[in-house]
Amino acid sequence: MNQPSVHAGRMMLAPWSLRKRLLESRNAEVTGRIGNFMAKAEVLAGFHRYHRTDVLVAGGNPWLNTFLLASLARKGIRTLLVPTESDSEDQWNYKLIRHPVFRATVDRVAGMALSPTDHVEWADHYFGVMACRISAAEDQAMVLQPGKTITASILNPNGALHFFVRDGKPMVQSSNDPGSLHSRRSVERAYASATRLKVNKCNGKLHTVIFADTLIQTSQVFGIAEPQTADADDETNEGRVIRLGSARRRLNSVDDAIKQPFEDFLVAGDMVSRMSMKGL
Repeated sequence: MNQPSVHAGRMMLAPWSLRKRLLESRNAEVTGRIGNFMAKAEVLAGFHRYHRTDVLVAGGNPWLNTFLLASLARKGIRTLLVPTESDSEDQWNYKLIRHPVFRATVDRVAGMALSPTDHVEWADHYFGVMACRISAAEDQAMVLQPGKTITASILNPNGALHFFVRDGKPMVQSSNDPGSLHSRRSVERAYASATRLKVNKCNGKLHTVIFADTLIQTSQVFGIAEPQTADADDETNEGRVIRLGSARRRLNSVDDAIKQPFEDFLVAGDMVSRMSMKGL
């Protein structure tokens, strides 16, 4: 029997290494000596709840979200997806799925066969395949429940990653993502194939904390802090941030808009292979 996609419990019962992450860092909402003392006391007293996963995927790009969740979970890597509202300024070239060369590249990276030639049918086929793989991965693939989001990632020089769950607004997909009501329903079915991670109602300063070894952003995510210089210059095995999609870079030319989706899928496919070989 596989281990659950996330380990969960009260902070009092959390491994010391996880509690130490919170004790060594400051909640972004806490200032001053008294506030810092209280935050640490809450951790020691075990008031917070926590969840632990190998990889946390966050962003509003459904193509990359579903591929990563399906592929990582399929390799036995505990993966939690936090789908976010699409950014109206997202520059990722979603219309590229109309191009047969791009679809053929995704087919190869994702290991899909007998894909339809029509781009609308191909999109349905893609999300259908991802839904089947997510469902087959069972407890390795989870999606954060609707109405919840994450904020205040803590990235310290030791590479530790943890996130606070907060109440959010219902997700509203923009017209760019994924392009039509029909396709959005396919995306929702793919997400629905994963186990739902339910989080208790947020209670004042007491948080639900998600610990992850790796964060993969598929678009810009509001509320997640930028890494400190020490993280960027000295990446550790204990924690990493990987940026794909519109989180990776802003596009400066038509050539960039054409190349980036290709590069993202190739990088994502290679990354899945490397993580599975390392046994992450």
